[in-house]
Amino acid sequence: IKIAISYPDGTTDYFELTGRVQVAPADGWVQLGSDFTFPNKSYTEAKLYLEGPAPEVSFYFDHASLKEIPANSAWEAEANQRIEKHRKSNIHLRFNVDSSFDAS
Repeated sequence: IKIAISYPDGTTDYFELTGRVQVAPADGWVQLGSDFTFPNKSYTEAKLYLEGPAPEVSFYFDHASLKEIPANSAWEAEANQRIEKHRKSNIHLRFNVDSSFDAS
């Protein structure tokens, strides 16, 4: 799956959203997804499209959508809080050893 973005100056950029996907008929319907950061400049058109398999291969494409995921300006502070909580907390270890174990 790719996206083609056209700009006012007549140029177009192409971005790959998903890599080569190996799907077999036995897999049934599969959902593909990806994150993409849109270029920070004016555009005239954006097209989402498939670059498909060989012409003799049949497939169905049921639904596609582009959804904006708002930027989280607090991501770094939130990540640091998780690091403090999960990676820097105290750890307590307890070992049970056989009575014949010589700890000296």
